[in-house]
Amino acid sequence: MLSPCSAALQRAIPRVAVAARPVEKRADSAHDPAPLHRCTVVTKIRGNEMKIHAPSETIFWIAVALLVLALVGQFVPDMGFLNQYDFWLSISASLVLLLGCVV
Repeated sequence: MLSPCSAALQRAIPRVAVAARPVEKRADSAHDPAPLHRCTVVTKIRGNEMKIHAPSETIFWIAVALLVLALVGQFVPDMGFLNQYDFWLSISASLVLLLGCVV
């Protein structure tokens, strides 16, 4: 039986094989009997498999912090380093998030 996440992905992208693996329960969800699932999407293109999954919370918050720094650099004048490299900070935030999903 597919989890709700897997079923939704299977309907949206029929050529993608979807697998959901249970994730360990957090301490605050001990009263919840349903297991948590983390979606893993497996795509097959020309015989090669690529597994894509949700990034960890740490990777997500690092990407958010880089994006916030990029936005501050773009919209706040006289921030020095942030004004010079706001574009590259936003690109690095995207790359961190991408690598968190693929690796």
